[in-house]
Amino acid sequence: MSSLLLDEAIDDATKFGFDNYSTALASIIKSKNFQTPFTIAIHGDWGSGKTSLMKTIARKLEQSSGDEVKVKVVWFNAWEFEKVPVPLWKVFLNRITMELQDMVGDTGLKSKIMAVGKGLLLLSSDLLLKRYAGVSLEKIEGIKDRVWDDIEKVNSLSEDLSGCIEEALKSDSSKRERLVIFIDDLDRCLPEQCVEVFESIKLFLNSKNCVFVVGINKEQILKAFEVKFGKEKASSGLHYMEKFVQLQFDLPRKTSAEIHSFLLELASEQLKRSPKTIELISRFIEPNPRKIKRWINSVLFLEELFRIKQQKQMLKTPIDVSIVSIWLFLKSFFLDFSVLVERDLSLLNTAIRVTAGKGSEEDEKKIGDFTMDQRLTEFLSTLEPKYPEDQLREVVYLSKLTPLEEVSALPTQMLERIAEMPKEEFSEQLARLTEYGASELADRIIERLNQIREWDEYRENLKTYESLDLLFTTAEKDSRRRTMFRKIFDFFRKNPYAKDYFVSKMKYYTSSIAVREMVLKEGYLDALVDQFAKSNSFEAAKQNSATLLNFVDDLTSKQIRVIVEASISNGQIYQSFGARENLPTVFSKHKSEISDEEITKIKELLYITIA
Repeated sequence: MSSLLLDEAIDDATKFGFDNYSTALASIIKSKNFQTPFTIAIHGDWGSGKTSLMKTIARKLEQSSGDEVKVKVVWFNAWEFEKVPVPLWKVFLNRITMELQDMVGDTGLKSKIMAVGKGLLLLSSDLLLKRYAGVSLEKIEGIKDRVWDDIEKVNSLSEDLSGCIEEALKSDSSKRERLVIFIDDLDRCLPEQCVEVFESIKLFLNSKNCVFVVGINKEQILKAFEVKFGKEKASSGLHYMEKFVQLQFDLPRKTSAEIHSFLLELASEQLKRSPKTIELISRFIEPNPRKIKRWINSVLFLEELFRIKQQKQMLKTPIDVSIVSIWLFLKSFFLDFSVLVERDLSLLNTAIRVTAGKGSEEDEKKIGDFTMDQRLTEFLSTLEPKYPEDQLREVVYLSKLTPLEEVSALPTQMLERIAEMPKEEFSEQLARLTEYGASELADRIIERLNQIREWDEYRENLKTYESLDLLFTTAEKDSRRRTMFRKIFDFFRKNPYAKDYFVSKMKYYTSSIAVREMVLKEGYLDALVDQFAKSNSFEAAKQNSATLLNFVDDLTSKQIRVIVEASISNGQIYQSFGARENLPTVFSKHKSEISDEEITKIKELLYITIA
């Protein structure tokens, strides 16, 4: 049996361009002209290789030559200390002081560093504003004097620690001139811990000799902030931490060619005998090294189980181990088809025959109305209809012992092709997506659109916005419509370009019975009223007021107050001809809740007579 694959970071990463990335970043850090203090953030999904890249940078930093600056590397894995009954920022600073003590040996400077370390440990655990984590830097600056009773002591310790770092480097027998501190797995910690570590860097390590390299997953940190502080404060928490970063490096998405090479290196001998399968997997699998290793481990494990059963003669027919990778491939990338096969095991061989044009009339009838995806057809065309049902039954059962996580990259591939894909083809592809696949595609479209910063760029990406709209309009199930509305509306509220595109869509979206019920049940109506009140153009006022017409009978007194007050104070509303056409229905229905003075004002500004 091939050995199962370990998920351990390495310090000599070369694949996926890591050799070039690590060399470039290490070279920058070791440059004599590099201005410090400086913070570099390496951003990537979990399992994308951040730690391996950082360890490789660290190793290269310890190899200096020519006119490069020698550095002292400190490694801090934040997640290892998350559960320690001491604030994480104290553990972090303690690690720094311990490393400095190791540098200087038994000298008077060591005693000074120990005294600073002790002083840091004795500081109040609430010092770094744990209860204010997630607020803006400006607000923190505004309240710190009120929270820190002993600010002079903080300043003194900060100066002492910076001085110790400078003295330790000057006296270093290895002639190292910089302290490079790597902080890994910070995104796995609690949100307030993340903020506290960054705040401790600002307060105590603002030394000209320090460089920080932080590995983070921004999406995970944002989710942590949403859980802890709510969606409204989550983005400000992330922006707060980003203010500490001078260079952000986003790990590029791995290409199919890179994944193909990676798979060839890791795959079992049995899987390597099917180059077409590996080629298809490299195109369809999510390009995440950790997930790929886990998927390969599932294949290796099940193949070994089958070999054991063969040795013990527990199967009636000679075993064909290739069925393991075939089944796991179908289950990972074509879930709908695999569910049908689980119900009728003969369907696999039937589909293979039909794909090859060798199916009987009975085979065609068995396939029925199931739409054979072009990619599924391409895979099935590489197989022979020879798989015994008893073996398939066994692998279907055993595959449930090693649950497969979502590894399909098909939604992502659709995203890459949106610009060139005809609307009809895109709609057809959407219809084939599972609920999970559609949700993932929506998330990735929104992630991409959130990167748009200029009007011209917005106009160039209208087709991508249209694709997000199609995810709602082509949804046949109520559950998918509700999911898509939640995602689109959250995007619509937060992004100015999304407001511009989707404001005219909201009336249609909320006319769906399923969505309308959800709007009323989950509090979205307050948000729709708020969007109306904040209308920043005549067109926005027209479209937002049109959406409210779907809820005329459902508006509360409080919501009517917001609508009335906005209508007579927001010039974009009372000067909008479209709003003037829509609002009479709302005002007439709720006339009893509008004062005579307001009725007069409405007539004066909007030219509306309330019946």
